[in-house]
Amino acid sequence: MTGRGRGCCVLRSSKKNPDQIDGFAGTGGKPVVKGDFAIVKWPASPSESDSGPRQEKALLQEQLQVLEQQKHQIQEKIGRLETGHRLVAVVLREKCAGCGICADVCSEHAIEVSKQASVNPDLCLGCGRCIPECPNDAIILLLEKCR
Repeated sequence: MTGRGRGCCVLRSSKKNPDQIDGFAGTGGKPVVKGDFAIVKWPASPSESDSGPRQEKALLQEQLQVLEQQKHQIQEKIGRLETGHRLVAVVLREKCAGCGICADVCSEHAIEVSKQASVNPDLCLGCGRCIPECPNDAIILLLEKCR
């Protein structure tokens, strides 16, 4: 980049509380576009930051890697939709302790917990945010035919 360039960083937002992204981005991170992903602009040119060319190159390579992963995920999702399938979270009842962590991280409020967690497939986006949060590995994603 030459001159006063701008870079961008893609952050995953929380639909439950999207304003948390603003706090993370800070005043130098405005503007923020909210949605499933948030695009945050920040100074990326050596003239605007303290980093040298090596640090800037490393930063840009990291950004590219994130974007490539997201591109792959989006292409997979498009492929599933074209074949009439989608991913849905399913709770393995024999493993679920009913802690509710999964419900707390679900941006679509698709998970309810009484004694155990249960997923409303009509609300579930199949994003998988709940899976790494479950301390008992009680949630999996299944491919189901779109209704």
